[in-house]
Amino acid sequence: MTDVQLGEIVISNFRSIKGTVHVPLDAKVVLIHGENGAGKTSLLSAIEMALTGHVLSLQRADPNYAAQLLHRSAERGEIGLKTLGLAHHNDFQTTLVRTGSQVSQSLPTEIASYFSERCYLPQSLLGQLLQIYQEADSSLDSPLSRFVSELLIALHMTVAGPLPWLILDDPVQSMDDVHISHFAALLRTLSKQHNRQVILAVHDRQLFEYLRLELSPAFSGDSLLALELLRGSNHDTLCVSERRGFREETTLQFAA
Repeated sequence: MTDVQLGEIVISNFRSIKGTVHVPLDAKVVLIHGENGAGKTSLLSAIEMALTGHVLSLQRADPNYAAQLLHRSAERGEIGLKTLGLAHHNDFQTTLVRTGSQVSQSLPTEIASYFSERCYLPQSLLGQLLQIYQEADSSLDSPLSRFVSELLIALHMTVAGPLPWLILDDPVQSMDDVHISHFAALLRTLSKQHNRQVILAVHDRQLFEYLRLELSPAFSGDSLLALELLRGSNHDTLCVSERRGFREETTLQFAA
């Protein structure tokens, strides 16, 4: 049986993404780095748009947001997302024009709601939760410190959901080192022990490198994609990818 997995996405002129960029997503862990404004949040929003036909966080802020999804320099844009293992379909297409968007295929309503409520945690929601969690008490054993762990566990382990994906937009930007380490260990548990595909966008280079090490492949068939979003000479969005697989000899060397 094929694992249910995000495969790849091609985005043209969506929000802050200018031009056309191809982004591979076919790994158990996908780490995305880019400076502020490079398109990290736009990339994650494009995944939600392709799968559900909307971007819930933007819709809550502005009911007319759909007319603002096309990049300001373009007359037309597109999002093409391919997935693996879904029962209904695995090819999602969205067309963007000045007046709005047209979705040719999306998830069934119930599964789309599951994605927006349990799989994709946008920066606006995570930032509020994590700021409360860290400022209230620095102890990892405090009730609020346990809250984030329990939140993710509730979202992803209490029931066998149809989509084993966890997509996070810069969730640790307000955390200290101790809490970052704790959070990374939780993500590793979700990915390695509970077979969740984790997609995580961060803007801090040092944090990106730390997570690349902490979430590195741990067994045969495990994989990690490190993506770098950049701007070209004409300000088009570029994506540079590095794929890592499991290397038993490296694991044995560290164990020794």
